[in-house]
Amino acid sequence: MSLWAVNRGASRDLAKRWQRRIWALIFCAAQLFGVLSSTQAQEEVLPEVFLSGKVALSDRILLHYTGIQSDSAPGGAVLDTLDRVLIRDLTLSGFFDLRLPNLPPDTNRSKSAPTMTYLDGLIKEGGSYRADMRLKSSFRGQPFWERNYEFQFDKARAAGHRIAGDLIRQMIGEPPVMETRLVFCGKNDGGKDLYSTTFDGFDLRRLTHENASVFSPAWSPDGSRIAFTTFVKGQADIYIFNVANGEYRVFQNAPGVDSAPDWSPDGNSIAYSSSETDGNAEIYVRPANGGPAKRLTYSWAIETAPSWSPTGRELAFTSDRLGKPQVFIMDADGANQRRLTSFGEYNDSPAWSPRGDMIAYVRRNLEGFQIYLTDPRGEIHTQLTTITGDNMDPCWSPDGLRIAFASNRTGTFQIYTMDLFGRNVERVTQTPIACNNPTWSPVLEDTTNVVITSRK
Repeated sequence: MSLWAVNRGASRDLAKRWQRRIWALIFCAAQLFGVLSSTQAQEEVLPEVFLSGKVALSDRILLHYTGIQSDSAPGGAVLDTLDRVLIRDLTLSGFFDLRLPNLPPDTNRSKSAPTMTYLDGLIKEGGSYRADMRLKSSFRGQPFWERNYEFQFDKARAAGHRIAGDLIRQMIGEPPVMETRLVFCGKNDGGKDLYSTTFDGFDLRRLTHENASVFSPAWSPDGSRIAFTTFVKGQADIYIFNVANGEYRVFQNAPGVDSAPDWSPDGNSIAYSSSETDGNAEIYVRPANGGPAKRLTYSWAIETAPSWSPTGRELAFTSDRLGKPQVFIMDADGANQRRLTSFGEYNDSPAWSPRGDMIAYVRRNLEGFQIYLTDPRGEIHTQLTTITGDNMDPCWSPDGLRIAFASNRTGTFQIYTMDLFGRNVERVTQTPIACNNPTWSPVLEDTTNVVITSRK
């Protein structure tokens, strides 16, 4: 939720539709005044994404998961959980062209065919469970990677996530999202509080118990703290939550409205919106551990929703200085302010990708509030969500390949994720409470008691 919405309210009028679906060599009809455009329309094409080592995301690794065998007869539930979690994690990652255990190995592949990598494992039981996992470059060859995981019965899901994460580190070199969590705002009987869940919707925890309205949480780059806005004292103040001990302290509680915190990439500063000086919401930056604030914007308009670039050199933000909320970009010192969005009457909630090459934001059109993607120059704008209803509050996974968001497509707002092309949508929360404002953690330190006993 942005400060613009807090101050003005989110009007639900239908905005004039301006939606472009354009492919190469096709001209589109301009809809602004119902006349044919005299210029060639921009092409709505998402850029290629390159992973660590300059490997393109579209070049998926051929991986045959041949399954995990048992040396005796360990609990079927454990084996089933490992299988399901591994297959789901590896599929959702988008890195692999995955061949499943029910298919026979392709032992007749020609030398000119793309290389197939084989993943298998052996599970043993003896008080606890141990899964011995291996990667091989040929079906009958020797493993080039081995790792043994020990875990208790109730940690089978965590073990599956850990195995998938280690495979991604080994084969791709990207941060594994299966070792992350999502924090979001959940509406309960008394108000709203912060909740946390694994990236796939398990292990739901309630973090705050104030029964006061909270919104705009933001996870610190090291995963140790969460900044958020709360009305616990009767006005919108910014607090910082300590993940380790569950305590939280005031960061900003000036008279007026303090909102929309976002951590700098180095974790040393927080950008936020405040009306502390003259009653008008402006963008400020303060050291995270306290100190004087630096004002970045000077405008009669509402300025809110700052989002740092991964370099820390720029900030995206929302301003209604032109009469309607639009997304702008400025340098980290407030200089060189320029408009990013030019279409639509309501554009808000910018979220800069960790890769730096894309910015997600929310636009209101005929279908409601929808999530769009653009480049930092604002040259190409692509609609990611198309479901009628409201799809809001985008935030990025630490690898920059998935987006979490809130949607009321089923009636009550819940948290979903999708890939950066708007595909592979997964519902995360399955709760009776309304959920919004997700924030995605960095890769977190393992606290699941899954022990690696040997590795190669």
